[in-house]
Amino acid sequence: MTKFIELCTNHLVLRDHVASDLPSHHKLFSDKNVMYYLPDIRTKTLLQSEENLQQCMDEIHNPHRQFYFLSIEEKATGNHVGEIGYTVEAQTPVGKRVGMGYFSHQAYWGKGYMTQAV
Repeated sequence: MTKFIELCTNHLVLRDHVASDLPSHHKLFSDKNVMYYLPDIRTKTLLQSEENLQQCMDEIHNPHRQFYFLSIEEKATGNHVGEIGYTVEAQTPVGKRVGMGYFSHQAYWGKGYMTQAV
């Protein structure tokens, strides 16, 4: 079983998801502007967001975890900034090859949070 991930920077907390994330998770994933370049994962209903969030939480307990999707919060306020994560795409002789992505609520664009999260 894998452990709950929580990483801290000077201004951010990156952590695995919990059920109480649903309101902010839905607000982010259903935002047409934020998800403009990610239409395949954009949600349109609260139920779709809930299913997406549940998939993120199910991965936490997967002993062969391949998907690491983390919530980004402002450390000082606890406000949801956005999401960051990576997917293990292949095992290679020198380690895992992954694909990474991130996105945030528009209010946090241009503030350096994603650079810090990465």
